[in-house]
Amino acid sequence: MFKGKMKIIRGVAIVMLVGFLHTACASNSRYVKAPTALPPELEISASDDNLRVDVNYLIIPDGLGAWVKEARWDEYFLTVRNLSDGPLTVEKIRLIDPRGVYIKSGVDPAQLETLSDAMIDEYKDLGISVAITAAPTVVAGAAMAAGAFGAAAGMVVLAPVAFIAGPTYYFVKKHADQKDREAVEKEFTRRNLTTFTLSGNATIEGSSFYPIIPNPKALVVDYRVGSKVNVLEVSLEKLKGLHVAPTARKEEKKKTEEGS
Repeated sequence: MFKGKMKIIRGVAIVMLVGFLHTACASNSRYVKAPTALPPELEISASDDNLRVDVNYLIIPDGLGAWVKEARWDEYFLTVRNLSDGPLTVEKIRLIDPRGVYIKSGVDPAQLETLSDAMIDEYKDLGISVAITAAPTVVAGAAMAAGAFGAAAGMVVLAPVAFIAGPTYYFVKKHADQKDREAVEKEFTRRNLTTFTLSGNATIEGSSFYPIIPNPKALVVDYRVGSKVNVLEVSLEKLKGLHVAPTARKEEKKKTEEGS
């Protein structure tokens, strides 16, 4: 009788432990399988005789459409159209930061996050206050209307369970963290536009990823037609205020008003 009760108790304990471990590990996952709706269309574009580039959306850390919690990068969702009858190759898409420095698009999420942290320190030394979740007006207005900023609104913090699970918890968590990194890297690669060739009149959609850059000036697209290299610049003036701390925005506005 006693042994039977002990078996039942152990069985219930195991089921509760497995469920608790699953919940705890899932809560630590950065990858968001079902992100919120995308932010509003930016309606930013530029073109020449051969190429048209539309910046459709901007996904900032924990913003609308974010698929990684607490990311340290910006995702520019683009539509690239070949306007010519022959093939062309887009070789690189760079971002011009507020200093006029050209920043390459990222190819690895972990490296991007490291670069973001380093650049935030650089901007701070230059007197530029960076706010990671500060969105430009065109994006922030829609986020406020939606009631929250993306993935951050759904985050849940659970108490640590190491004292219950012991080594088992750490083993499961390590495995879950590895799976989570793999999921992020796979989705990052799927979305990422690097070097690509478009046949005549073809179109491609995808994203370019950059570290946290306040008040970016423009996207610069280097492309080749035959042996000739061309450059198309897409102004990002519409994104003024991106990653700029509220206090810095007020000071900038005051300077503008005093100068007018």
